[in-house]
Amino acid sequence: MSCTSIVFLYFFMPAFFLIYALCKPVWRPAVMSAGSCIMIGWASPYALIPMAVSVLLSYFCGIICHDLREKRSAANAVFALFTVCITVQAAYYFLFSQSRAEHITVIGLGVISLHSVAYVFDVNSGEQPETGFFKLCAYVTFMPCLNGIPFVRYNDIRENMAAPRLRIDLMSDGIMIMLLGICEKVIVSDRLEELFYDMQTVSSGTLSALMSWMGAMIFGAALYIRLKGLSHIAVGLAMMLGFSLNSSFDYPYSKPTLRGYIESFNISAVGFAKRYIFTPLSGGKKEGGRVVFAAAFSTLLLCVSYRLNINHLLWGAFAALLLITEIHFEGRLSRVPRPVRYIFSHMFILIGWAMISQSTTVGAMDYISRMFTGGMLIDFKPLLYFLGTALPYFLLILIFEMPFFRTLIIKHRSKRFSVIAAAKPFLIFAMLILCTSFMMSGGLQAQ
Repeated sequence: MSCTSIVFLYFFMPAFFLIYALCKPVWRPAVMSAGSCIMIGWASPYALIPMAVSVLLSYFCGIICHDLREKRSAANAVFALFTVCITVQAAYYFLFSQSRAEHITVIGLGVISLHSVAYVFDVNSGEQPETGFFKLCAYVTFMPCLNGIPFVRYNDIRENMAAPRLRIDLMSDGIMIMLLGICEKVIVSDRLEELFYDMQTVSSGTLSALMSWMGAMIFGAALYIRLKGLSHIAVGLAMMLGFSLNSSFDYPYSKPTLRGYIESFNISAVGFAKRYIFTPLSGGKKEGGRVVFAAAFSTLLLCVSYRLNINHLLWGAFAALLLITEIHFEGRLSRVPRPVRYIFSHMFILIGWAMISQSTTVGAMDYISRMFTGGMLIDFKPLLYFLGTALPYFLLILIFEMPFFRTLIIKHRSKRFSVIAAAKPFLIFAMLILCTSFMMSGGLQAQ
C-alpha cells in the first residue's frame, strides 16, 4: 500500500487514525506497529517475515550488547553477527524482490534494516537499549519512513515514543504537509517522468545534444521532486502521529559545489552514511587517504541504496571520483569564480542523472555520448514542444526551491495572523481534490 494511493488516503488513513487517536497514549506505539505491518503486508505478506526478523534481532541484540558492554569483544561479536544477518536479508530483498514486489515492500524493508543497524550500532556505542518491545518495534518499522525517506535515529524520537501526544494544530499542519507531498509526487514528479519517457520515445535514436541535456534536467527534477514529496509525506504523517522530523533537503540546487549538493540532498541518508559508514572507516581523522577512501565508499553506498543495479553502481563510482577530485583540489577550485564552479558542478550532476535514467548500461552510455556528440538542431521542433511542456514545472520548482521562499514562510509564521493559517482549510481542501483527481487519472491510465 503506497502513501500516494486512493486506498491509503481514503480508507486506511481514516480507520487507522480513528483507532490511534482513541487509544491510550501508551498503546499508540503498538497501534503504529500494527499499521506498519498492514502497509508492508498489503503489498507482500511474505515481507512480514524479514520485518519480524529485523525487529526481534534489534530487540534482543540491543539488550545483549548492553549487558556485554564491559566485555567489549563479546559485544562487538554480537553486533557483527547482527549486522551480517540484517545485511544479508536486506540484500536478498533488494536483489530478488525488486521486480516482483511493490515498491513500498522493497524500500520499506530497506528502511527497516537500516533502522535496525542504526539502533544496535548506537547501543553498542554506549546508548541505552529500549526494553519496551512495542516501542522499539514502532521505531524499526516507523510508519512515516516506509516510503524510504527519511532515516531516523531512535534517540531523536525516544522521548515521544513513550506516549505520543496528539495536538490539533500539529495534526492540521501535518495533513497539509502530507497532501503537499502527495501533490508533488503525483502532479509534478509523475508528469515530468512521463514527459522524459515520451521524449525518448518520440526522439528514439535521434536525440540531439540539447534534447539530451534537457532530458537529463527533466529526469533529475522528477527524481528530486519525488523524493522531496515523499519526505513531505513522511514529515506530515509524523506530525499527525505526534512526532517531529527534520527536513531532508536544504536547497541542493543552490549549492555551487558537488560536496555541498550531496550534503544537502537527502540529509538524513547523508547523516546515516556519515555516522555509520564514514566515521568508522575514517577512524575519526579529518584528512588523509583514509578519509578520502571513507568519503568515496560512503558516496558509493549512498548511490547504490537508491537501487541496486549496474547503472547506480557506475553512478556511485562516478560521484565518488568527482568527490575525491573536489576534495583533493579544493585549494585550487576555491579560486574559481562561484558562477563558473556552479555551472560545471551541476553539469556533472546532470551527467549522473543521465547515467541512471536508462534501464541498461549500454543505453546509459549511449545517452551520455549524445549529450556531447548529438546534433544541435536535428530535433528543433520537438525540443520546443518538450521545453514548453516542461517549462511550467521548472518555473514552479524554481519558485519553491529558492531559499527566500523559506524565509517568507518563517516571517509569516512569526506573525499573529498568518495568511497561510487563515487559508489552511481552503489549501487542504484544494490539495485533496487535486491529488485525488491526479491519483485516479493515473490509476485509470495504468489500467
